[in-house]
Amino acid sequence: MQLSTLDACIVVQLTRVNRRPSDDCRSLLQAVVQDSQIIKAGCGLDDDMVDLRELWTGLEASSRLDLCGLVGVKNPKQPQQQLFGLKKLTKHILGYDLPKPNRISRSDWSRFPLSGAQIEYSARDAWVGAAIVNRLEQLDPETFSADNLIRRLESQPSIAKLAQRRTAVRQAKGELKSLNEEYRRRREKECNAPPPHRKRARLQEIIKRNRKTSFEFFEVDPLTSVSHKKQN
Repeated sequence: MQLSTLDACIVVQLTRVNRRPSDDCRSLLQAVVQDSQIIKAGCGLDDDMVDLRELWTGLEASSRLDLCGLVGVKNPKQPQQQLFGLKKLTKHILGYDLPKPNRISRSDWSRFPLSGAQIEYSARDAWVGAAIVNRLEQLDPETFSADNLIRRLESQPSIAKLAQRRTAVRQAKGELKSLNEEYRRRREKECNAPPPHRKRARLQEIIKRNRKTSFEFFEVDPLTSVSHKKQN
């Protein structure tokens, strides 16, 4: 777990030498995560928080700003086509080419201790998140000031709700897999076995409903366009 401001970063390994979860620094980290006055910014943040809740039962995290919601053209009807990764966002907003070598990103993150390269990679990702929010606040303080962001993020779903959604998706996927396997076996015995269209549709609707994007969207292209013109 990595936390960063513009001036400092801390990387805490949540794994012991025996690869079991560690509670070292838990009270401190949990206090930061649950503090509504501290904005947590990053890509894929909600999934990370649900993972952390599985490790720390009952964890909640407010004021979550998922940077994947920073889009070129705001289009909530097709959010999946608009999502940017951290590397693209860094280039787009900061003008910085963020190194993402596969040998580090796909390395063994459960090893103990982490390598120096892994620690540097983690710290840089966390710092970039803070730097992006800081830059956006400079460009549009009315939207991206800390107070205004905190107010806007008050209505976001809780981590408990997101965990329920993930469980519903996993269960529906498991049922859908079993349903398809059962239908395949029936087809092998009965050529005219009717396909379970209605059951499939119900499970697919559950998956779709619970996988919907849960973060706020912010249109940033006009901001960055003006900034780039000034720099040029």
